[in-house]
Amino acid sequence: MKNLALLLWVAFVVCACTDGAAIRRMNLAGSLLDDSPEAALASLDSITESDLRGTASRARYALLRSRVLDKLHVDLESDSIIKPAVDYYSRFGDCRRKMLTNYCYGRIEQNCGHATSALKIFMDAETFALRSGDNFYLGLIQSNIAALYFMQNQIEKAIQHYIRAYRYYEEDGNDLYAADVLIATASAYANAHEYNDWAIFCYNIALDFGEKLTDKEIQANALRGLAMISYDNNPEQSIEYMDKLQMITEYTLSDYITKAAIYANLGRKDEAKHIIDSVKPQLLTDDSQYIRANRLLKEIYEDRGDYKQALGCNDEYQRMNDSILLWNLYNSVAEKESEIKKVRAEERHRRSVVRAWISIAAMLLIMVAMLVVFLRFRDKREKEKKLLKQAVHTKFFFRNRLAETVYTSITPAQERQNVKELIDAEFGTRLFVDMAESVNVEYDGLYERVSGAVALSEREKKMFLLLCCNFSVRSICMILGLTTDAAYKCKSRLVKKLTESTTDTTFPFRIADEKYRDSAVARHEKSRKNDPENGMSEDKIKTA
Repeated sequence: MKNLALLLWVAFVVCACTDGAAIRRMNLAGSLLDDSPEAALASLDSITESDLRGTASRARYALLRSRVLDKLHVDLESDSIIKPAVDYYSRFGDCRRKMLTNYCYGRIEQNCGHATSALKIFMDAETFALRSGDNFYLGLIQSNIAALYFMQNQIEKAIQHYIRAYRYYEEDGNDLYAADVLIATASAYANAHEYNDWAIFCYNIALDFGEKLTDKEIQANALRGLAMISYDNNPEQSIEYMDKLQMITEYTLSDYITKAAIYANLGRKDEAKHIIDSVKPQLLTDDSQYIRANRLLKEIYEDRGDYKQALGCNDEYQRMNDSILLWNLYNSVAEKESEIKKVRAEERHRRSVVRAWISIAAMLLIMVAMLVVFLRFRDKREKEKKLLKQAVHTKFFFRNRLAETVYTSITPAQERQNVKELIDAEFGTRLFVDMAESVNVEYDGLYERVSGAVALSEREKKMFLLLCCNFSVRSICMILGLTTDAAYKCKSRLVKKLTESTTDTTFPFRIADEKYRDSAVARHEKSRKNDPENGMSEDKIKTA
């Protein structure tokens, strides 16, 4: 026993130490998440599944891992990682953890292309973010809601949410994210075409933020946006923006094609073609830029009158465009199939839940029915037992009263003897059989236990049954044909045997104070004998 207790204690200590180590690593990952997400991910990778004890630890691990991957711009397309956190923090946890869980879950749904589900989850996250008063995450949530509306071509709603995101970032004092959301807002304005002035305004503010923060990426994105807006109306200004962009950072493939398009728009076709020829090897790695370049070359060749080359470029970008359309169509079909599978899985889950509830309800009904049947059966048995007790009690009561009447009668002795014989003939030995059954039924087999454990004579057995059935001493004398002294002596012997017996039995009559009661009855009998008004003499009593 001691070895088992020691083993259990060691197992408990090992589990506690393991869980404590996992918690320390998760605390370290949480502290490194903002400054060094790579180190935070390494700390989480050192935790195994067996290290996590309980749903709370698994939920915290799932939330931390989802946040780290989001910081590292890893687009998750499955909710398997965040699901433990969603299941746990939907019922427990504070507002901040609920907000973070819903934000990460919304990002995953957004990456999966489930726009409607993502919008609902982001709105739930916004509710918890407002309660916690976190302006930074309010800005992030508004930015993602705006991006979802932008993808659905609801430009005005997207602009509204981008502006809200900018205000939250401004209240939080986060200029970097404010500049990013300004660029997104300007892009939405530019996409609406009639808001080009607002787009230029937002791009210029973002450019100022970039210069203030010395962030080349923000400046480059702002300059690219300004160059695209000025492409049609002011291509020379657009060239200036592209030259500033080249001074800040190296051109991307898209920048080269954009600059070539601006040169072609200015009528400088040779320079445009020269730029395209210089990046031709790189075009094979980017389908969208390949299409843009061939379309631009087609315009250049048509302007020169070289329709053969123009037709070749047209066929090339049409072929590539068709392949892209087919690929997008394939992805759309795959996405629809994925949604259908998800709906079917949810439907199967719902049906399984319904079936489970129906099974539980059926089991409860069966249990209730069984309980009702059991109670009715028990009540029936109790009723039958009660009726049996009443019947036996009535019979014994009649016998008792009849014996007492005969005992105290002043009729001649011969007539009393006739009554006694009539009673014995009526009841006979069956009386004691019924009494034994009644005592066994009412007192849980008392007579069988006493007769089996204590050596009693036939007279003592009858005395025991009569006492258990509450017959008086007078009635016992009449039934057994004993004198009063003989009855009391028989009773004393019975009480002594029962008292000395080791049988664990509770008797339905008192035996602890028999001496006192015997003496009291003796005094009563003596007073009756000496009383001249008593109609029966000692001889008559003995005769009876």
